[in-house]
Amino acid sequence: MLQRYDEQEGLALVITNVEGVRRVPFSDAAALVMFQENMEEFLVRTGWSLAAFSPERRRYQDRRGFPRVQPDRRRWWTDGRIDVASEAQRARRASSGEE
Repeated sequence: MLQRYDEQEGLALVITNVEGVRRVPFSDAAALVMFQENMEEFLVRTGWSLAAFSPERRRYQDRRGFPRVQPDRRRWWTDGRIDVASEAQRARRASSGEE
């Protein structure tokens, strides 16, 4: 497994295999990307195949300055609309004993 990290100590490529974990530090992001690309190309040429790919999709830190009050992210304005006419008809039927 190859993973790129931007750590406090600097950039690093972390290589994990059955023998353990190895951290290769880099001072330049371009050098890290080039090294990773070359390693991936070498592995593919020597018979390895890609098992999974999961890029980091977040580009920025969380925009919220405070945590959510509730874990539900939906907003009231995204809920489905209630048809007022059908609700009124349903209420009339219920009061007249039709339902």
